[in-house]
Amino acid sequence: MKKIENCYLKNPRIFYRKRIIPGKKTIVFVHGIFGTSSSWKKYEEYFMKNYNFISVDLRGHGKSFRPVYTSDYSIENFSEDLYKVISKEKLKNIILVSCSFSNLVSLEFLKKHKKLVNKIIFISFNYSPGNISLSRYFIPIIKYFNKFHFPIKKIGGHIDYGNFKNTYDWDLKRLFIDIKNTGLKSSLNSLISGQEYSGKKIFNSLKIPTLIIHGNKDSIFPVEFTKKMYNNYSKLKVIRNADHMLGLTHFKEVSTSINNFIKD
Repeated sequence: MKKIENCYLKNPRIFYRKRIIPGKKTIVFVHGIFGTSSSWKKYEEYFMKNYNFISVDLRGHGKSFRPVYTSDYSIENFSEDLYKVISKEKLKNIILVSCSFSNLVSLEFLKKHKKLVNKIIFISFNYSPGNISLSRYFIPIIKYFNKFHFPIKKIGGHIDYGNFKNTYDWDLKRLFIDIKNTGLKSSLNSLISGQEYSGKKIFNSLKIPTLIIHGNKDSIFPVEFTKKMYNNYSKLKVIRNADHMLGLTHFKEVSTSINNFIKD
C-alpha cells in the first residue's frame, strides 16, 4: 500500500499531506479556523481504502507559513493556496470537504475553479458568518485587539485531535491549544477575514451536488440559519445532539454521511 506523503508548496510554503494512487477519486480536506489538517486524520484512515486524499494546512495554521498582514489572510488568498496545491497535483473532479471557516475558502474556490470539483461537502455551514449576532458583538472587540503588535508565530505543529472526541463548541482547553499552536495574530487575522466575507451569491449559483452536514445544537452557526440556505442542488443532513464540533465528536455519523453522498 502506498504510504502517506508529507509535502510542501514552495511559494507560498503550504504544508499538505497526500496519498495519491492513479485511477481513484480524490477527496480534498480543508480544516477549520485555528485548527490543522490533523483534524482529518481519522477521516483519512477511513476513506483511504477506496479514495485518494489530500489534507491541507491553511496559511497561518499548522505547518504552513505565517503571513504578517491582515490582508494576507483574505479568503481569496486561502483559496488561491488551495488551488495551487490542487494544480501541483494535477487533480480534477475532486470531492471537496470543508468545515466552518474553510467553507468560505471552498466557496471562493468554487467561484473561480468549479470545473475542478465533482461534489462538495460543507460541515457546520454558514456562507455569511458576519450576519449572525455572535459576530456583530465580538468582531469590533477582535478588531480592536488586532491593532496591537502581537508577534507572528514562526511555524506551528499538528494537534492530536484524538484527545478531543468529547469536545464542545466553547471548550476552553481545546481553544487554548489551537490558538497557541496557530498564534494569536494569525488567529485574529483569520477571524476578521472570515467575518468580512460573504459567499451567498456563490452558493446560490452552485449547480453541483452539495451536501451540508450540521449539528442541531450548533451554538456558533445555529442550524435555523443553515436550514434557510440550502437550495435545489444541495442536501441537508442534521445530526442530533451534535454541535459545531461534530466533525470531531460525531465521526461515525459524519463519515457515513459523506461516504453515502459520494457513492450516490
